[in-house]
Amino acid sequence: MYQQPFISDLVRRLAPKLGAAFYIEPEFGHFGYIDFPNGRRTFFRDNRFDLNTLAAVRVVQDKAICSHMLRRFGYSVPEEITFWQRRKFLKAPEKRNVEQAIEFAERIGWPVFVKPNDRSQGKAVSQVWNRRELRVAARRVFRASDVAIVQQACVGRDYRLVVLDGKVIQCYERVPLTVTGDGKSTIQQLLDSSQLDFIKVGRDTTIRVSEAMRRHLHRAGLSLRSVPEKDRQVRLTEVANLSLGGSSVEATKLVHPSFKKLSKRIAQDLNLRFCGIDLITADIRRASPKYIILEVNGSPGLDHYALADEAAQAAWVDSLYLKVLKAASRVIELK
Repeated sequence: MYQQPFISDLVRRLAPKLGAAFYIEPEFGHFGYIDFPNGRRTFFRDNRFDLNTLAAVRVVQDKAICSHMLRRFGYSVPEEITFWQRRKFLKAPEKRNVEQAIEFAERIGWPVFVKPNDRSQGKAVSQVWNRRELRVAARRVFRASDVAIVQQACVGRDYRLVVLDGKVIQCYERVPLTVTGDGKSTIQQLLDSSQLDFIKVGRDTTIRVSEAMRRHLHRAGLSLRSVPEKDRQVRLTEVANLSLGGSSVEATKLVHPSFKKLSKRIAQDLNLRFCGIDLITADIRRASPKYIILEVNGSPGLDHYALADEAAQAAWVDSLYLKVLKAASRVIELK
């Protein structure tokens, strides 16, 4: 039996609480609209609501353009360079291919990250340590995208802050896929157990053993057949993305006021009412001028984070999306 998307169930639950009528496309359930009592209509598709202007969303979808604008507005961003294998649709000022990307990586220092310029959820993102790995990563990116980015690897803790109409409504620390040794199981067995746990809680994540994962383990002197000692934590990748098997640590109540103000300014400068800001810093609980803005997401999901109690998780997700729907019911001007 076909199970309709998360967003359909959410709209059915929450719209009546606001006295709103709604329509959901009946065959697939991926899109529809909500009619609020004040006469405003908002459309939705997947987890996207029409809170942001199309132009603002398109700016942040292009990672290189977003990074350029953030740098222009005075924010700290990683050193990076774009390169491509074909770009007939744009009159580029210079030819910039993988050889120029390698020169850039050697100038700023290995390791670096290679990622598509226009993809989300960590797709085709790799940390690479040498020329050969960068070439392999570039080929992987170009199977899905015309433009790739080589980006400086930044040291610190990785946070996602979600901003809605100038307020941080959610923050969590993103932790790369990690397993904890029990002194008996191999890393492969621990991964298999993690996959079973995802299935049990209904998490839509498939753990894939990649060549990059094998190389990462090899650099740590390990392999999938290694048996980590009890309580030893083994990180399988440096890409901190929940869609790739990573986890999250709730931090909404811990955000220092300075980072709340920073997030609000970023959203305002990019003309976004609703966004997710990926930020690297030492500790979100303490004020610090040292931070790096990795990316900004113009349509962040709010349902991917870890809470021990499933009932509490469902209530928390509903409360967040209720705020989003309330915001969608009104028109405001960003200040």
